Amino acid sequence: MQLLPMSRLGPRETAPGTVQFGLFLPWVSAADGNRLSVKIIHEADQFLQDVPPLEFPLTHSVDAQYGDYWSAQVIIDPARRPTAASAWGTPGTYVYRYQLSSPLVDTPLDWIVDPFAREFGVGKLSAFTLGFADHPWSPSESSWRTPPLSRLIVYELMPHEFHGNLPGAIARLPYLADLGVNGVEVMPLSNVEATLNWGFEPIGYFGVDERFGNRADFQRFVDEARRLGLAVILDVVYGHTGAHFPYEYVYARLGYHENPFMGAFSKNMFGPSTDWRRPFVRDYFFTVNHFWLDACHVDGFRYDCVHQHDRAERDAACRARRGGRRSGPALWTRHVARPRRLSRVRAAQPGPSTACAARTCRAGSPGRRHAR
Repeated sequence: MQLLPMSRLGPRETAPGTVQFGLFLPWVSAADGNRLSVKIIHEADQFLQDVPPLEFPLTHSVDAQYGDYWSAQVIIDPARRPTAASAWGTPGTYVYRYQLSSPLVDTPLDWIVDPFAREFGVGKLSAFTLGFADHPWSPSESSWRTPPLSRLIVYELMPHEFHGNLPGAIARLPYLADLGVNGVEVMPLSNVEATLNWGFEPIGYFGVDERFGNRADFQRFVDEARRLGLAVILDVVYGHTGAHFPYEYVYARLGYHENPFMGAFSKNMFGPSTDWRRPFVRDYFFTVNHFWLDACHVDGFRYDCVHQHDRAERDAACRARRGGRRSGPALWTRHVARPRRLSRVRAAQPGPSTACAARTCRAGSPGRRHAR
């Protein structure tokens, strides 16, 4: 496994008001008649019917390792303001989405989420903030050490139900410390489409869902937890996605028989399955883990629904035995190990991307469409 080149992916403000966009979209080439664009609007304008988003074309090229790559440079110039009342060109958060025109479909595929977005808007919208600033870490945070796994007493926390969002949850962290716990397992912060969702149908992984705040809010949450002696473990969902995760949505709509990211590696128990046999998938989630460790200093991960992968592995082994063939090495191993800080993990080292506390998922609630 290796880290994806995040300096070329997602939106990055390379100079004041200048934003670079980059996206890997394997098997979707300009040579086949495909055209990709990004539609952007200031957050303050998104519900004004007379203010349309501005659209910018992306240029196609080929990455030697990951294939088809689309990119663009966008200057947020006030002179391009679509109406006098528009906030375009002013500081703040902008929401965006990709649109793909393809000869394989009659109408363009709109509302494509950016799989490398660091911020999110309402519904199927990605986002970026001009001049975004990360939280300045407290000096004492660098000396923090994760408690041994055998001594962790963990409180599972859903920010939406605990106190509405991350700033509200920060205010209640002293309550958790007073309970006597020394760890907090934060339920998935990944972006989801629905407002009522526990985070188990992700469509974006590199940031905090807008319901809870943004990356700086979570950094502040972790910093305050450290001050109170609380480790922070992040609940993550890597075995399946929501239907509008772009690497599911785009290829399904185009009618592809194969998919460079999704596949029948495991059962589609709670959503379309990611295919961990593909190097791109392994590199993607390895990079997601690195993001949360590096940018947000989490102590470890709780991997959701690990038995989903175990079942696929057992099924494959049974098929191999019935066919008279020996099964190959395990593709996914359930394990429990001591959480470690990023400084102690070799980022490009093969094997498990981080030490973690992994356990099987809780039983689902089939009667509720938007929650598990």
